[in-house]
Amino acid sequence: MKDQEFILTVQYSNDQYSVQGSQSVIEHHIKQVFNHLAALNAQQADEKKIHIDIGSPSPEKRINGSEIIESLPIALSESQEQQLQSIVADVQPSAEWLHVLCFSYYLSYYLKETLITAKSINNAFDHAAVMQPGNIHLSIFQCVNKGFLQLIGTSCGKQIYQITYEGKKHIEERITYSEKCRNEDSTFLRYETEEQKKQAEYFIQHIKPEDYDAIKKPTNFEHKLLLILYYLYEKGISKPVRTAMIYQILVQLFQYKDTQRSVQTALSRARPLVIKIKKDNKIYYRLTKEGHEYVKSLV
Repeated sequence: MKDQEFILTVQYSNDQYSVQGSQSVIEHHIKQVFNHLAALNAQQADEKKIHIDIGSPSPEKRINGSEIIESLPIALSESQEQQLQSIVADVQPSAEWLHVLCFSYYLSYYLKETLITAKSINNAFDHAAVMQPGNIHLSIFQCVNKGFLQLIGTSCGKQIYQITYEGKKHIEERITYSEKCRNEDSTFLRYETEEQKKQAEYFIQHIKPEDYDAIKKPTNFEHKLLLILYYLYEKGISKPVRTAMIYQILVQLFQYKDTQRSVQTALSRARPLVIKIKKDNKIYYRLTKEGHEYVKSLV
């Protein structure tokens, strides 16, 4: 019995998921199921029908020979999408693994989906209007390696994860820091140099309506930044660009309300379409050749 694995299948009305693991893993999930049901009010509890199957992983030993059916991704409402995007803006992920952790946090504490899969995280990328990573499993592994996610079993051959206390703490600390930055930010326009101010104001005053619409249209924030870099370059205003200049353009053109740090974070994430250049001990950004070709496909 020590090394034996079991399959737990839990069904809420028409929704069903399965977890495979040791006896301790199965016991853990059974407790979670009943804790969840206990939290429902009496009316909801009467309407919920729960069916639990526990069997061996081998097909011939599954109860009634039933197959494990994978739950469909959650469809978010418009308000939930806005809530998710707001959390991403607060967390300001600077790496793909941070996006994965951010989405795991949202799924766990806002949607109450404590069982996380690569599929549910990919679904969150779509709802947040963020480009999916090339290898979602690598990003998940990085979270596990840092102790922010833990592998707790498998379902339909797919690995199931939960966010840890340290993972929750890490995200909430980033949100707190972001809120502090917003409170400290002045609403006054602050340029680093007179030349920077002159270039930004010229760009804002002479931007064509079609260029303005092209920047405004994308829901993906990184695409907006790529387009600003592209138009600055095309108009010969500035090739390597400081974050502060892009930030002021966003504030004046689109009433951008987030922090300057969020712009820097998004530019860092946009690599290899963007390259970071160090000049006079300051960081500048410009489009790479690949970035230019990519932006041309957007306009």
